[in-house]
Amino acid sequence: MDTPQARTPLILPCPYCGAELHIEEADWRDGAGVHCAHCNNDAVLQCEWIGHGSHPRWELVEDGDADEP
Repeated sequence: MDTPQARTPLILPCPYCGAELHIEEADWRDGAGVHCAHCNNDAVLQCEWIGHGSHPRWELVEDGDADEP
């Protein structure tokens, strides 16, 4: 499982409104859904390994299903 080594919550900006979202360690999974209470949109947590897989970079991206009926 792809999880960062740190024990502190991730604080990432919402890709829709920019609000800071606090993500608990238990939810640190590549592809996990995250809901923004500020703008009521869903985002996806994405992990990219930097270098030779030793440093993860986490970001929130827009949910590709947001425009689906």
